[in-house]
Amino acid sequence: MENTPPNTVTKRNLEDIADIRQSQEWQSYLAYLGWHTCTTNSQKSIYYRGAGPMVVAKMQRPPALTERELNNINDLAQEHKFSYLKLEPSLKQNLKILEQSGFSASFSPLSPPSTIFIDLTLDTNNLWDNLSSSAKYSINRAKREGGIVEHTVNPTTKQIDEVYQIIRTTALKQRFLVPDMEDLKTKLQLWREKFILSVSRNGKGQVFGVKIFLAHNQIVWFMHGGTSNEGRKTKYGYLLLWDAILKLKALGYGLLDLEGKDDSRFPIFTRNWGGFSHFKEKFGGIAIEYPRPYNKYYSKLLQALNTFYRHKLPL
Repeated sequence: MENTPPNTVTKRNLEDIADIRQSQEWQSYLAYLGWHTCTTNSQKSIYYRGAGPMVVAKMQRPPALTERELNNINDLAQEHKFSYLKLEPSLKQNLKILEQSGFSASFSPLSPPSTIFIDLTLDTNNLWDNLSSSAKYSINRAKREGGIVEHTVNPTTKQIDEVYQIIRTTALKQRFLVPDMEDLKTKLQLWREKFILSVSRNGKGQVFGVKIFLAHNQIVWFMHGGTSNEGRKTKYGYLLLWDAILKLKALGYGLLDLEGKDDSRFPIFTRNWGGFSHFKEKFGGIAIEYPRPYNKYYSKLLQALNTFYRHKLPL
């Protein structure tokens, strides 16, 4: 640890990152999706909405909660009539106080439970050195084959239109949630200059791959991506991510969250993640495993069912 350069990201200082799901933009985005927001006395966001006869709530990656804040959350749950609350804890959360407050571990995450962070404060040579040999070969091959990458901060809706079908087709192929065009346009309107579009093309200008990044507090999250059928036959995907890393670094961002890798704790949730997890791992970075999500049941019916399922209610 003594030999770690002062600006280098470590697992320890990753514990203090401010997650994008606690940002004002995310709150506005969820409002577009029909969620309401309430905030704790310490300004941490809880999102809730009706679901038939229930009111479901979620709290995603808030800074570590204290006992006092958990009591405040109980008051908000009573005020807004939550049926249950799903909490996805931060890396620094004391899990013991969650369990003492009545939370029980859940086996159904909402956000990627594990991820890889790329330290953009490293110089370009160090970033390159962190790549696997096959990633370096693939990047150089894509360059030899005429691959080019374009980056746009705050792109136009026309630019999003051009790449949307590739994003949609890829999401369907990988059995991910498919964002509609209005979803992407809403994100663009909310994040604006913190919305970065990266596109790879061949020498004829055909789009082979796309990545969309959203930023918050000097950290960037990979949110959407896709590869065309032609692009899958090439190594352009490696060039696309590598060039995006360099662009995000040049824009002054300090950290890139590749937003998800496979996780043996959640084999169903991450069952189709093996391929792209292997791809991400070739770029080096720091692998992080978040704590399991936790649920607290406020509905008497859900409390009874949770007891019946021996605290393994599938929610």
